[in-house]
Amino acid sequence: MVFDLDGTLVDSHASIAASLDHALAAYGIEPPGEAELRALVGAPLHAALASLTGLAPASAALGAVVDDFRAHYAGTYLDSTSAYDGIVGVLDELAAAGYTLAVGTSKLHRSAVRLLEHLGIADRFAVIEGHAPSAQNETKATVVGRVLAAFDPATRFAMVGDTAFDVDGAGEHGVPTIGVTWGTSSDAELRAAGALMTVQHPAQLPLAIAACLDAH
Repeated sequence: MVFDLDGTLVDSHASIAASLDHALAAYGIEPPGEAELRALVGAPLHAALASLTGLAPASAALGAVVDDFRAHYAGTYLDSTSAYDGIVGVLDELAAAGYTLAVGTSKLHRSAVRLLEHLGIADRFAVIEGHAPSAQNETKATVVGRVLAAFDPATRFAMVGDTAFDVDGAGEHGVPTIGVTWGTSSDAELRAAGALMTVQHPAQLPLAIAACLDAH
């Protein structure tokens, strides 16, 4: 099983929003509204900030905004991010049932590992993959591909995620996605993106995962 991180395993909305506001304010840019912020969560950071600022993706100016965001986020995210209620118990239930668990996230790899360690759940995952600091517009498909490459090719996988980026990234590898609605996207949005099924609470995941793998 490949899990997205932000919006799926952990509630990081407040920390991401605060760091975006900080980075944009330094350049006199209005912070995004709630709907615009939701649409950008899960996107590669450079692409999201380029969309918000209108700056060229490869420009030094955009690089400065990215650096400001990351500096603010690094100093705040551990204290303002928590695992969703019920998710830790579900991870333990899945592990007890014999599932191998992994994380594939658009967050920086070092930040993902540090956060999972801080929450005391890093050891639940056989593989944790995220972006390198130098990766500007690395797609979710690239991250998911690195996760899959770490396992036997015969291993069956499903993705658990909360955005169309998760659905699309997994789909490029023929991996079905179970969409979760406690993150940033609604049931309708996830199904429109191509999620095989959706769940509304972590407790529904074990049965959904079994059904997903049986159906695919």
